[in-house]
Amino acid sequence: MNENIQIVEAGVDDAKTVGRLVHALLVELDPEHGETIDAVRLCRTAETLLADDAGVWGFIARTQGGQPVGVLMLNECAAIYAGGRFGEISELYVAPPERSTGAGAMLIDAAS
Repeated sequence: MNENIQIVEAGVDDAKTVGRLVHALLVELDPEHGETIDAVRLCRTAETLLADDAGVWGFIARTQGGQPVGVLMLNECAAIYAGGRFGEISELYVAPPERSTGAGAMLIDAAS
């Protein structure tokens, strides 16, 4: 594990950070249209989901200096074939300069 990266569970106060990181993910996935995605709407949606007790959790990767460099969103699902409840990762993003630091693996570990 990287001692320079810290994983924290996202709360409603982190909604803008979560929204901005998800926006960065969408821009990277679709550079031609990603910039047209409403980042403010993403932040509002993140706030709603993080404030609601509806089986959605967020985790943020931060550098020692507090800079957010990654996000993972986890949703509670359930299926009979799976034996009950389980988590599904809906968004996972690590900023390109931090991708070799282990931040992604740390986010996944935090979600498990």
